[in-house]
Amino acid sequence: MTGKVFRQTFQAWENPDINIIVNEGGTRSGKTYSVLQLLALIANASAAPLVISVVTQTFPQLRQGAMRDFEKVINELPIEYHENKSTHTWEIGCSIIEFFSADQYEKVLGSQRSVLFVNEANRLGYEVVRQLMVRTSGKKFFDYNPVSAFWMGEHILSRLDAVKIHSTYKDNAHLAAAQIAEIESHKTDKNWWRVYGLGLEGRLEGLVYPDFDLVDAMPEGCRIRYGIDFGFNDPAAIVRVGIKEKDLYLEQICYKTGLVTEGISRELERAGVQRNKDRIIGDSEALVQIEELYRMGWNIHSCKKGPGSIVGGIQIMKGFNIHILKNSPDIQTEALNYMWEKDRNDKILEVPCDNFNHALDACRYAVRDLTERSGGYSVRFV
Repeated sequence: MTGKVFRQTFQAWENPDINIIVNEGGTRSGKTYSVLQLLALIANASAAPLVISVVTQTFPQLRQGAMRDFEKVINELPIEYHENKSTHTWEIGCSIIEFFSADQYEKVLGSQRSVLFVNEANRLGYEVVRQLMVRTSGKKFFDYNPVSAFWMGEHILSRLDAVKIHSTYKDNAHLAAAQIAEIESHKTDKNWWRVYGLGLEGRLEGLVYPDFDLVDAMPEGCRIRYGIDFGFNDPAAIVRVGIKEKDLYLEQICYKTGLVTEGISRELERAGVQRNKDRIIGDSEALVQIEELYRMGWNIHSCKKGPGSIVGGIQIMKGFNIHILKNSPDIQTEALNYMWEKDRNDKILEVPCDNFNHALDACRYAVRDLTERSGGYSVRFV
């Protein structure tokens, strides 16, 4: 709470002329953590009961992000609290801090609140945010990484009662040397560094999958395939892919580091994949793990690779209307960051960057197998 980001956020909270506090910046700058610290202190100090809402796009994003951070925050502060895990609320003093996702429309359009915090604001549509704001009697907080231009500048920062606090990882004195080194190792990726390193608005030219939307679930009648991109230090990604006519649905089953073959098998079981039946396509470079899973009873096969197979598979996927399920935050993150390479003159090359592609590679393996076996596409590589 002694850092720059917390201090500026606290000063904005105390300023009676400021109603909207926007934290924009790069990765690991302490934006979310500072706001959550302040919200806990506000709840604890208030003599009147407050309802403080923390909202982001989907519940998996909320659980893996702001809720996880808040558990650390509340246990670091000398504050008494009671947590209700079933309602995702914390009672602090006479106040309540609640966490819910923006796809819970009954809460978006429901009861009023005293204070609002929209986490990862660029993931939400403005109309949803407006509904939340008009039901908030007090101050509103926002934070986000500026991946690209969105409604924030036009609808929020243009207001006289709004303030923007910009920050980068250099403003976070609590980062370890290894964390700083990891962030700075990505300087050669200009767009990534601009957004996550410098905290500046990104440029979306060159995204491999620029067009997708979010859906609640796969519809009935999809042809289903599973894909695996193996990893240990990198995440092991397991996906469920569904195709129905011209629509492609992508769902995340697993996205974890440190998994060996037995762990992947357990993740498949947990997701309800049927042994000796459901067809799974794995990265052909991991033949040992594919053989081990096959001997465990999984109907797993190697993907086909060759000259042009990556770009060819991408073009097959882009031939569909791409829908990513809301419970798949890591696929969403990859789709927002998976770029084509550029030459020294910033000309886009037809070579994808080997980054932010673990889950998307697994999707590509599954889609390629589905389309080839259905006879729906004829693909040649030149």
